[in-house]
This record gives sequence, C-alpha cells and structure tokens, in this order.
Amino acid sequence: MARRPPLPRPTQAPPARVIERWLGFIALLAALVLAIAATLVHHVANQSIVAAQRVSHSFQIAGELDQLSLSLEAAEAGQRGFVLIGKPSYLEPYQLARFRANLHLAALRPLTYGVSKQYDDLLRLEQLVTRRFDYLARSIDARQEAGIDAARKILEADPGKNTIDPIEALISSMQERERSNLQDNLSQQERSSDEALLVMVATLTLLAILSLIFWIVLKREFVVRHRLESALLESAISDELTGAINRSEFERLLAQEWGFRMRYGTPLSMILIDLDNFDVISGSYGLHTGDAVLRDVVRRIRGRLRTTERLARYGGNQFALLVPQPLGATIQLARHLAELVSGSAYPVRHSQTGVKESLEVSVCIGVADASDVADEAELVQAAGDALYAAKGSNAVTRIEAYHAALHRTTHGGPHAHHTSRAA
Repeated sequence: MARRPPLPRPTQAPPARVIERWLGFIALLAALVLAIAATLVHHVANQSIVAAQRVSHSFQIAGELDQLSLSLEAAEAGQRGFVLIGKPSYLEPYQLARFRANLHLAALRPLTYGVSKQYDDLLRLEQLVTRRFDYLARSIDARQEAGIDAARKILEADPGKNTIDPIEALISSMQERERSNLQDNLSQQERSSDEALLVMVATLTLLAILSLIFWIVLKREFVVRHRLESALLESAISDELTGAINRSEFERLLAQEWGFRMRYGTPLSMILIDLDNFDVISGSYGLHTGDAVLRDVVRRIRGRLRTTERLARYGGNQFALLVPQPLGATIQLARHLAELVSGSAYPVRHSQTGVKESLEVSVCIGVADASDVADEAELVQAAGDALYAAKGSNAVTRIEAYHAALHRTTHGGPHAHHTSRAA
C-alpha cells in the first residue's frame, strides 16, 4: 500500500527556538529603545529644568533691580519734598524707600553670587547707593538743623550728582545683561522642549514599528500552527490512502447525525458501497494498481457529493456514505454513484508489463434508512444486510434497499431469495 504523502511544506511551522529567538530579539530591542529614550528624555528634561531655573533667576534679578530703582526714586522724592516744604510727613516715604532699597540690595547679593560680572557690579552699586543715601541724609539734616536755605544750597550744589548717574548706568547694565541671559535661557528651554518632543515621537514610532513586527511574527506563527493543526487533524480523521474520512471518524459523525435525528427528526440514510471485483484487480495487476483504483473511485464519488454528505473508507474495498436525506433520494443518489463508478473505464499501467490498460469496476450498494432501525448500530447492520443482498442479486444495477423481511431472510442463509426495493 502506498505511503501517505508528507504534509505540504507551507503548513510546516518553523522551529520553536527560531520564533523564540525572534520574539526575544524584538523584546530586547524594544527594551533597549525604551532605555535609550528614557536616558535622552531624562537628559533633555534636566536641561529644560536648568533653563527654567535660570529663567526664573533672571526674572528675580531684573525684578529686584527694578524695585531698587523705584526705591531710589521714592527716596529722592521724599527727600526733596521735606527739604522744600519742611513737613515731617515727607520723611516717612523717604525712610521706607531707604529701608526697601537696602532689602533689595540684600536680596541681590545671593542672586548674583557666583556670577563674577554681576556680583562685582553689585558691590559697586552698593557703594554708590550708600553714598547717595549719605547725600540725601545730609540735606535732610541741614533742613532740620539750619533751615531751608542751608538745605537748598546742598540741593543746588547736588554733590550726589556724581553717584546717581553711575547708579542708573550700573542698574541699566545689569538689567541688560539679565535680559540677554533671559533670552538665551528661554531659547534653551524651547530647544529642550523640542528635543524632548522629538525623542518621544521617535520612541513611539520605533515602538509602533517593533509592535507591528512583533504582531506580524506572532500572527504568522499562529496562522502556520493553525494550518498545521488543521492538517494534523485532517490526517487523524482521514484514510491515508484515499483521503476519505476513516472509519473511526465516520462512526463519530454517525453518532452525531443520529443525535440530530433524535432531537430534530431530520432524515438520515446510509449507503454502503463494495467494489466486488477489486480482489481480481489487485491480484492481476498488483497492489499499486489497486491503490490507484481506490483513489480514483474516491475522487469520482467526492465530485458528486454535497458538503453534508460524508464519504468514508469503511474497510478494504468498502466505502460508507452518510446522507441526510430520506430513503427515496438516497436510492437515487446510489444509482448515480453506481453509474459514476462502474460506467467508465479506469486507465492503469500493468505493474509487470508496463502497458497501459483500461479496467472496469463493478459495485454492489446497500442502502438503509434510519426510520427502519432503532439506533445507529442497527443502521450500519441494516446497510450491511442490504449490501449482502445486493451481492447475491443478478440485476444489472446491484443496489439493494433494506427492509424488515430482508433482515430475516438475509440471516436465513446465503441461498435465500431477496426482493430489491430499488428495482
């Protein structure tokens, strides 16, 4: 008997270790991408934080310088008001402004510490502010002690003129420097934000690509293994020579169809086909020729069947067919199958001479209907009884349908006479 051909190569699954290596490589690459992305994002985030801190630092210095300039102006206004009018109430804004100016100078010291140019300018600014307030204090003391004329002389001479201009120049220079730093830090912060966005977009893109590759590999694995499992299942339920379902699968389907019949009342019939000259063909032309004839018979029968009609190799040169149809339609199908199988010749090559010849196959068919029996085992027995009766028939088309009398006479002896319901 010829061996069953191997499963088609497209359905063969790649070795598990290859798939595991691919999936492990993809997972490792994804982890590496995440690690690099995390490092880059951390670095960029640090840069952005530093830039933000510098922006805040520049805003603080610029704000303190603005407040210092306002305090100096308020002190000047209070001093001049008291000198010209002499009301003590003008001294309150002067004193408050002087106090605030000292607070702003004190606040600028830690802000500029470590920045050599700004810190050096702050030290000079503190000296000039001190000298300016000394001048303002002298004019106020002169007003209080010597009167308005003495104070006016100080104002007209304005010995503090040599301090106010350097103060304004220093404040302006320090503010300009902070504005430049502020612009640079804002640009750095914007670049850091753009870099972080670029890193995240690139990371998400790479992860999406890796996820797609991962999905493709898994899907291919699932598809290949599903096909392989289907092929293995088909191999388990099929006859290895002819490709028809095997006897165990036929019995399972018979039990299933019988359950449907019992539950829903659906019709069910069984056909049992026997190639009664097969032994002669195998003996004369060899087993290889016999195998070829069996495969050709199955191919012909399958081409005639519906999807609901299942053909099985029941044993040797016998085939069983489940038909979910009533007896009349099943007998009609049996006639068509008999004509199909025995109505034309089978081209074969003689195993010894190698000469091409045409063989004829004769069949006997037994048909049984589920309404005549009590269970699926009796249905198989009834189809066998009908086939036995068909073998003893002298009709041209040897097809026998089972009936109760046939069961009794069939077991009464091999020489009993039988009447065919298919006649």
